[in-house]
Order: sequence, then C-alpha cells, then structure tokens
Amino acid sequence: MRKTIILILLVVFCILCLNVKTEKEDSITVFQETDYNYYIYDLDVSLEEITTKNINKYFKNYQVISIRPYNNPIYERFIPFKSYNFDTNKSIKTNINEFESMYIKYINDNHYTEEAQKLKYNGIRIEQVSIYVTKSELDLILSNNRFKLAK
Repeated sequence: MRKTIILILLVVFCILCLNVKTEKEDSITVFQETDYNYYIYDLDVSLEEITTKNINKYFKNYQVISIRPYNNPIYERFIPFKSYNFDTNKSIKTNINEFESMYIKYINDNHYTEEAQKLKYNGIRIEQVSIYVTKSELDLILSNNRFKLAK
C-alpha cells in the first residue's frame, strides 16, 4: 500500500513538472529585431535632378524636414536663406508651393524676371533633402535612387 501511494505521488509529481515545463516553454518571448527608431538624414539628391515639380514623386511617403535648393551664383546673394524648413502639419505639396512662391518672389523683386519665369515653369532645383525616417526606410530610398547621404 505504501509503495502504491509513493508511486501515485511520483506520477502526479512528474505530471505537474511536465506541465510547468511546457507552460514555461510556451511563455518564452522571442525578440525580433525591429526598426522603430526614427532619425533625421540629410540626402544629397543632386544626381537625380529633383526639382520642386517632381519632389513629391520621390518623397510622398516620407516626412520631409527641409530642403536646400540649388542657388544660381548670379542671384545667390539675393536669397536670404540656404534651406527651407517644412511645416510638418502641412503636406509636401503645400510646403513646396509656399517655398516656390517665396523663392520666386525674391528673384522677381531683384529684377530677374526671366529667371523667375523659368523657375515657375521648370521648378526650383533641389540639392539636399532632410527626411525623418527609420534606417530600413533610408536603405530602401537609397537603393531605389541615386541619392547619397550628405556630408
């Protein structure tokens, strides 16, 4: 009788140990590497001929922080800014329209009317774009275009 009780207790103990062990295996958390950290990257986009007319094609799915236009040396001294910061509450298109209006106004005000008309028609060439993206998004952008990180 005593051996039977000990055997039953041993079997119950083994069953309990197995249940606890399987519960622990089920609750093991595996961490996958995720990329949720966003950073600001400055991209040199001069090789792609990006202008205010086509910038949305390249960056419509990303948050643009600022742009730096190519300033023609002829009228560079009349442009009071080196870059234009975007309002993050507005769309890229709205920011670009505001930038274009302001930039062309400076050129018109300094009697470069023909140049202003060309810029209205062709768009203002962009040299650098600052974007707020994850590392994986940056890799995707760089692999699909002739962009490089600005120095």
